[in-house]
Amino acid sequence: MAKSHLLLWLLLLPALCGPGAAAVWTTSSQACAQGPEFWCQSLEQALQCRALGHCLQEVWGHAGADELCQECEDIVHTLTKMTKEATVQDMMRKSLEHECDILPMKLLVPHCYQIVDLYFPLVIDYFQNQINPKSICEHLGLCKPGHPEPGQEPELSDRLLDKLVSAVLPQAHQARPGPQTQELSEQQFPIPLPICWFCRTLIKRIQAVVPKGVLAMSVSQVCRVIPLVMGGICQCLAERYTALLLDSLLGHMLPQMVCGLVLRCSRKDGSDTGLAALGALPGEWLPQDSKCHLCMFVTTQAGNSSEQAMPQAMRQACLSSWLDRQKCEQFVEQQSSQLQSLVSRGWDARTACQALGACAAALSPLQCVHSPHF
Repeated sequence: MAKSHLLLWLLLLPALCGPGAAAVWTTSSQACAQGPEFWCQSLEQALQCRALGHCLQEVWGHAGADELCQECEDIVHTLTKMTKEATVQDMMRKSLEHECDILPMKLLVPHCYQIVDLYFPLVIDYFQNQINPKSICEHLGLCKPGHPEPGQEPELSDRLLDKLVSAVLPQAHQARPGPQTQELSEQQFPIPLPICWFCRTLIKRIQAVVPKGVLAMSVSQVCRVIPLVMGGICQCLAERYTALLLDSLLGHMLPQMVCGLVLRCSRKDGSDTGLAALGALPGEWLPQDSKCHLCMFVTTQAGNSSEQAMPQAMRQACLSSWLDRQKCEQFVEQQSSQLQSLVSRGWDARTACQALGACAAALSPLQCVHSPHF
């Protein structure tokens, strides 16, 4: 049973790679054109350039292509089964309802509950019945592209999208909103509400209730069937992969996929401009190093703006209540031109901050603390 167990549960959350998620994980062609040297610097870059299979087989390890494909599909099947468990659904729903309760404008609380009640069952149904393991694993580069099987289309049909939208927006067919934003009628909401921002902010909070540490440790238990030396390496890799994928995939793919599916929100929603800082990556999800933390937040804000608006977006980011404003403004003054250059070339926040020296650059996503076993 030595069939690359070190990669079991490697793709713990690839099921979130549904229709519409491609835009989230498409980095600039210029960056990815650098080849394996760029792809395999980190797990996130490998995913962005859709080169995970290459890095696993040629750079980080020597797992067979067929094994990776089969294990990827097995894990996606397992994930879809997890969504059928009442405890998992209850945990997610309670998390979303809690976010409704703490909204600063109490007028929105009942409407927030209404959104959760209407959309949550549709999202769960999507994961249970519409996930296509083959196309997901092909998207990640772990399975060879092929023709979709009958009834297993990689893209959701318009009929299904219409069904999802019309279930909660009865007049959707008469006046379908555009791709930039979705607004419910005035009869449903007494004041204008940026629905796409609201959707992404709520869905992101699911990440906070996922026990990353417990999952990583559980995944590593499969390594105990492997001989001592390899078992130690396997445990290290399993824990490392699980944590990285939870951070990278759950934090980015879930909000974009769900809101893109149900509300047809684009990645950059024009209605989000005034509230971008509220929906940005919270402090506890960013690196603990303060300079890296600050750089990641400022760069994320810049990435959500046009090239002309980047400097102003960086300065506005410093107004966030949890940032040291003086340090932030000093950082922006010193680094804004370089950051703008990197972001405009398609670099993600982490890579840009690593290039500036604000964040430590990992040599390999497989680096682990050495244990007595290896």
